[in-house]
Order: sequence, then structure tokens, then C-alpha cells
Amino acid sequence: MVLQKDDELTCVAIVRIHGQKLAEMPLVVTIFKYRGQGMCRVLLHELTKMLSKWQVQRLVLASVSGFSKMSTVEKLEILGFPLLVFQGTTICQKILSKIMFGMEIEEVSQEPSRFNPKD
Repeated sequence: MVLQKDDELTCVAIVRIHGQKLAEMPLVVTIFKYRGQGMCRVLLHELTKMLSKWQVQRLVLASVSGFSKMSTVEKLEILGFPLLVFQGTTICQKILSKIMFGMEIEEVSQEPSRFNPKD
């Protein structure tokens, strides 16, 4: 996924979608001169909206604020997916779907997450 400003790249993310169960974002990069300006937050917000429209249940990525650490049970549920994980990182998630594991989640926010713009 690419975010541009006036035909110039500002932020780029690799996104892999594994059906409706999950999507992963193993890498996101913000161009140096755009760091600290919320570009990654904008990219993440747009990605979240797009994945929600496609009814993807969760987005996972290496440790970042705004995402919650996955429990052992949750990690076991996604064990069969070929995720790109770097040694020493923590797998985190953001719940995108209102219905997951047979339980209903009260509300899925369409607001940008409290993502740290200081990539």
C-alpha cells in the first residue's frame, strides 16, 4: 500500500491478506522528510477502512502502539498462516471485525488508531 502527497511517496507498507480471517503488515516505512507528520497514521487508517470493507477480521503486525499484544490462544488461532515475523518482535493485532470467534464485539471504531506518528 502506498500513501502519496502531491505525487510524491510519503509512506509505504507491505500488506498480505490471508482471506477474511486476517491481514498482516510486516513492514511499513515513512520517507525521512515526512516522519513525525502522521503519514503512517493516515496510511493505517485507510488500510483499516479498506480491510473492514472486505470483512477482514484482524490486522496483525510487529509491536506498535495502538495495537494489542496477542494472547497465546490468539497466536495458536493464526498458526497456520504464513506470516513474516522477525526474531525478537512481538506480534500484535487490531480487531477489525464485529463478529469474531462466535462473539459479538460492541463497536469497531472507524477513527484513526492512536498510532505513534514517530515511525
